[in-house]
Order: sequence, then structure tokens, then C-alpha cells
Amino acid sequence: MAGIPIHFQYEMNTGTFTYTWVNSPPNPASQTHLKGEKSVFKPPRMGHPAFMFLETEIFLPSQLAHGRRVIVKGLDRGDKHRYDENPQTLFIVSRDTSLDKVHLVK
Repeated sequence: MAGIPIHFQYEMNTGTFTYTWVNSPPNPASQTHLKGEKSVFKPPRMGHPAFMFLETEIFLPSQLAHGRRVIVKGLDRGDKHRYDENPQTLFIVSRDTSLDKVHLVK
């Protein structure tokens, strides 16, 4: 994952999913704990190790995509995506790696 997941939603009637993630810097080595509210619904944006990859991988079951065209919306200019049915994975490479950049795909 090339960022911190902050939202996921799946609408089973339309087959539409929305996934949002944010680029986030690692905390300084001296910081030992995170402050503020943390939960599944509000994950911390700080305190993570440095990201080593630019590619985000999203599991997309082949039974949802088989025989259909996977349409990806919300990418920024220069972003790239590819769906590979064999590993059931949607690969996304985002061009903008600036801190706190929020990415959203549908």
C-alpha cells in the first residue's frame, strides 16, 4: 500500500466501490506514541514507517469483474491503473506523492 487507508465503501447493488487513502510521512524517531483519537473509522495519519512503494494494490474479486470491464474513476492526471484478474488485484500508481495528498478511486 502506498499510503494510509482512510475510507472504503462497497455498494453491492451497483458493484461500485470507493477507496480513499492518504500519503503520510513517518513520525520522527523520537516520537514514541500517537496523540489524538485513533480508530478504524479515523486511522492515524502519522507514525507509520516510510513507504517503500508507489503502487497501491486493491483486492477486487474476479467473480465481480469476470466478463466485465473494470472502470476506474477519480485518478489524477498522470496516474496509472491496471486490473489483473488472475491475482484479483487492481494496481494503481499515483504520480502525486506529496505529503497529505488524498487519493480517491471509484
